[in-house]
Amino acid sequence: MLDYLKRLVFNWHFFNLLIITFLALLGSLPFFHSGLYTAHDIWHQVARHYHYSQALTQGQLFPAWISTLANGYGYPLFVFSYHLPWMCGSLLTTAGASVFTSIKALFVITFLLSGYSMYFFTTRFLNSPLAGLLAAIIYMWAPYHFLTNYVSAAIGTAFIFTLLPLVFLGAHLLLSKPQRGIGYMALGLAGIILSHLISFALLLPFVILFFSGLLAISFVIDRKVPILLRRGASFMGAVGLSIFLSAFYLLPLLKFLPLIQATTSEAGFAQIYVSNFVAFKQLVYSPWGFGPIISNAKDGEISFQVGIAQWVALELSGILVVSYWLRSFWSANFWLNSPFFKKEAGLAKGGLTVFSFAVSAFLMLDYSQPLWDFGNTLVALDYPFRLLVVSVFFGSLIAGWVMKALRVPLIKYPLAACLILIALYTNRNHVRVNQYTEVPLDLYVRSEKTTNTFHEYLPSQADSSLLNEENTAAVLPETIDAEMISQTTTETVFAFSLAEATMVSFHQFAFPGQTLYLDDQLIEYTTDGQGLISAMVEPGAHQAVVRYQKPIIFTVALIVSGVSLLAVLFLLLNKTYAK
Repeated sequence: MLDYLKRLVFNWHFFNLLIITFLALLGSLPFFHSGLYTAHDIWHQVARHYHYSQALTQGQLFPAWISTLANGYGYPLFVFSYHLPWMCGSLLTTAGASVFTSIKALFVITFLLSGYSMYFFTTRFLNSPLAGLLAAIIYMWAPYHFLTNYVSAAIGTAFIFTLLPLVFLGAHLLLSKPQRGIGYMALGLAGIILSHLISFALLLPFVILFFSGLLAISFVIDRKVPILLRRGASFMGAVGLSIFLSAFYLLPLLKFLPLIQATTSEAGFAQIYVSNFVAFKQLVYSPWGFGPIISNAKDGEISFQVGIAQWVALELSGILVVSYWLRSFWSANFWLNSPFFKKEAGLAKGGLTVFSFAVSAFLMLDYSQPLWDFGNTLVALDYPFRLLVVSVFFGSLIAGWVMKALRVPLIKYPLAACLILIALYTNRNHVRVNQYTEVPLDLYVRSEKTTNTFHEYLPSQADSSLLNEENTAAVLPETIDAEMISQTTTETVFAFSLAEATMVSFHQFAFPGQTLYLDDQLIEYTTDGQGLISAMVEPGAHQAVVRYQKPIIFTVALIVSGVSLLAVLFLLLNKTYAK
């Protein structure tokens, strides 16, 4: 046991992970303050976490419809919104943590795990613990990471920071250990889907680009077409498996997407990407601020810096490449020493990383709008600056590559320390929140009628004016003597009496899965002009229950996800196939 502890303490990985842990906690200090804080999405996040946890405690496994939202008219929030952050957060609330504490803990945990995942990917990709340590630190201590945590409170993006290195680790392992690579990549991509679906659409092209580059490098080395085809098939298998893993979320979303107001141009965000390109100078440096974007990303108070350390690393990589070419130019074997030949696969990796960084930066600028116009015809897109997470990732990886490329210890170690100090110093004032608050939980919940700015998940027939506070009648018409007896996330109970047969509209929007029970009998219903559940009811005293029961597609999708998870575990844990 003592020998094992000695080996552990003197292991480079253990020492490096201790440094990453310390700096992760240092960058998370504001989360250890009492109370919550102001941020762009913090009210949304509190309400979503609360409703998800409530739905779980009331028996909804993987919540979908929430009857208590939208002024009690119901809202299909988790049919369309992400699950992974709240699945993890619900574990904390179940253990006794408050919603506020749970949200802050999620940001701390993802911040720490992002450093770990970047370290393991870079160390494996470049075969250098020093490169992994440097890349992990400046990946954590990047302006956009602090903006995500303290300015916008974008919990989905915080999870993506953790998952993105896992995806690229899987892509890298596809070349040498395809079964294990499929497993890691599928888990990472599925996690991104379950953290923020639009980000998955934005990030997948970069995964394809990076893997295609690795394939090209591999082909130059091996020149074996069958191996190339098998690796390409493994990549497609990993992407497909990630979709199957997240089927419990994706299949219902795709089926019911045409039934909500987000599919109409009037929803308010169909062309939102047009006004949210940034200027190149903002990527290099822009003043820090906490204000939201009002009409244009170029005019807002938000800083869209990639990171000074990342830009310095990019410049250093350029110097290294130029010095290499100058040395090769005077060599008799100039062409044999070029990065297009197998002896320089390491340089080719650096070139691929720099190229990927350049593409991500270009796609955040106005010049790329034609590409966004085309992409928007295939899938709804929103903010180009979401690609900052990609630029930060590749910018940090470039720094790691610089450490790998340098061979003189007297240069590389001081240079690594300088880049770390640059990251810590230039981001020291970003480790803060705008203001701490003591707002009670019930105010967050009551104020967030749908948790979406545009209420875009409302059923297409729903009248959005019903979200006004004054529209609180249990049933319509309001002349009926009625009351709402109780309401949970899946069930609303009404009691009312009629003097004559009347067409009654209940205080719940119609949506697939909604059922109506009148005096314990399941009856058919129609949808009135405001999108409410409506039925003809005979005279007398009645009790009605509107109960949400998931359609069969949810069960089918859950089975697909379960089988896919078993397949991933088999790939990762089976010693025969994990090689």
